[in-house]
Amino acid sequence: MASAIAGIRDEWRQFRHDRPGARFRNHHERMRHHSRALVAARTAAGVVLLVVGLVLLFMPGPGVVVIAFGLGVLAGRSKRLAGALDRAEPVVRGWCEAAQHAWRLVPRWLRVVVMVAVAAGIAAAIYAGWRIFRA
Repeated sequence: MASAIAGIRDEWRQFRHDRPGARFRNHHERMRHHSRALVAARTAAGVVLLVVGLVLLFMPGPGVVVIAFGLGVLAGRSKRLAGALDRAEPVVRGWCEAAQHAWRLVPRWLRVVVMVAVAAGIAAAIYAGWRIFRA
């Protein structure tokens, strides 16, 4: 078990240090040299993450983030998916940087109002889910 965790940690370090736009293809190449059992386990984990992410899209939770992790895991199995994620990464990074820049330009009072509204929406969704599933 400790060896598996060390392997995941090592792969994450290599992935993190790869150049954006080539990370997923490099990950795919590294995964080609692993045993079939490990590849099958990672493929199953990627599918599970995708399913959990899809469920979390309809509930309060980080559904999009979980889906992204699932796709990243599956990119180790699919060269086409790895290439698509490599092409998408710089675009998504640009969107995130633009959103951060725009958020910094918003007055502080308006940021507080938005955060309170989001928190209220999350609380309402949790309450609604509790009411629906309690019955």
